[in-house]
Amino acid sequence: MRMAEAYTPALPEDGGSDVYRCQMIDPGLTKTVFLTGTRFAPENVAIAHHAVVWAVPPGGAAAVREQDAKTPGLGWRCSGETGVAGAEVEEGTRRVCCGAR
Repeated sequence: MRMAEAYTPALPEDGGSDVYRCQMIDPGLTKTVFLTGTRFAPENVAIAHHAVVWAVPPGGAAAVREQDAKTPGLGWRCSGETGVAGAEVEEGTRRVCCGAR
């Protein structure tokens, strides 16, 4: 899976140096399958050194797309969860943190 376009972060306007950004990556699955692995490979490891990945329930995909569409730039600000009502992480879904270094 690849992102539709590259994301270049900017420092937060409210100060700090960390940018937490949610971005939807649709794997295009058409049937139930087990996702057994992921690989996070940022183009610039000096600024993007890890990712947190989780599954959004199928019923929440439209809400995530709507949030993305109404937010300027790629994705939307978030931290720890999607921040989108109706797109909470599924019960029992394992959240995976992937280091790039």
